[in-house]
Amino acid sequence: MPWACVLFMSWGLCFGAEAPPQGPLKPMIEVEEDVYACEPSNNGSFPLWTYGSTILARGGDELFFSATETIAGAPPLNCVRWALMKRTASGWEVQQRDPQDRTREPAPIAVTADGRVFLSVNPTLVPDKTAGPARPLILEFAAKQPKAQFKVVEPRWTMNPTFSEHSYRGLGCDGATGALLLVNVEAYRGQHWCYRDGRGEWVSSGLVEFPSVDSYKGPIPIRFLYPGVALRNGAAHVFTKGGVEDFVKERVEYRLSKKDKVWGRYHLGYCWSPDVARQPLSPWIYAVDVSATAGEVWNCDLWVAPNGDCHLLWRETSIDARLRPKFFSD
Repeated sequence: MPWACVLFMSWGLCFGAEAPPQGPLKPMIEVEEDVYACEPSNNGSFPLWTYGSTILARGGDELFFSATETIAGAPPLNCVRWALMKRTASGWEVQQRDPQDRTREPAPIAVTADGRVFLSVNPTLVPDKTAGPARPLILEFAAKQPKAQFKVVEPRWTMNPTFSEHSYRGLGCDGATGALLLVNVEAYRGQHWCYRDGRGEWVSSGLVEFPSVDSYKGPIPIRFLYPGVALRNGAAHVFTKGGVEDFVKERVEYRLSKKDKVWGRYHLGYCWSPDVARQPLSPWIYAVDVSATAGEVWNCDLWVAPNGDCHLLWRETSIDARLRPKFFSD
C-alpha cells in the first residue's frame, strides 16, 4: 500500500527572529492537504523516518519539502532517492530529484534567510550491494530558482569515520546566519559532527562517543539516534533517542519466552556546546532515563529561546505493559 504524506500547517516566525510580545497562543490549522504518495521501500525506513530532523522548511512565504521516492525495481536497502518539492499556487510540485544516486533514508532539509535551501544526503558508494559504505553530503539549492543546478558540498570530518547507509543523521541550521551542523552516526561508536559557519567554512568537527551501560553480558553501548539539532548564535544543541538491548537478564528471558523483542528505548540523550566553532560538543547527558521500569521515550523536538535556554519536547511511557504482570504488578 502506498505511503501518503499529509501536511497540517499553520504560520509562525522563522529564521530565529525575535517574537514581539503576544498573548496566549491559539494554534489554528490553516491548510490540510496531501503532499505526495510513494510506495513502501521495505528497507526499514520511510518518508518520516528522520524523526528529530525536519523534512519541511519555510523561507518567507515559500515552503519546501524533502520527499523520499522509492525507485522502481531497486532492491533494498538503498532503494530510494530524494526529491525536492515546493508549494506552488497549484499545489506541491517536484523541483528536482536525485538524478543518479541511491540511498536508504530521507534527507533532512533547511532554509536560510538569504535564500538558500540545504539537503543532507547520504548516497551509497556500492549501489550493487545490499549494504555498505556511504558518503554524506550537503546539497545547496537557490530558493528562488530551485530547479537550477545545485551545489554539492563535502563535509570535513575528523576521527576517521566509517559511514554506511544507516546514518541516523541530523541537520541543524541557524536560518539567520546560514550556519550548519551535520550529525551522522558511525555504527556503535558514536555520533560524528561537523560544523560549517555562516561564511561557508567547515571550522570544527568531532565525535561524541556513545556511553555504555552495565549488563549481564558486560558493558553495552547506548546508541543515541534520530537527532534533533538546533543552532542559535553559535551555540549548538543535539537531542536524541537511545536504543539499547535490555540489560536486565530476567527481563530479557521473560521477553524471549513471550517472543518479544529485547531492545528498549529507555534513554534520551542531549549534548551541546555554547560555541561549537571553538568548543566541541559535550559528552552525552541523560535527559530522560526510564530504564528502571522498562518504559519507552522518544525525542520530539527542541527549541532555543532568545536567552539561549534549550527546551526539549518528548513523549514518554513510564512502564512496559508487557512486563507488568511479572515485574511491576504493584
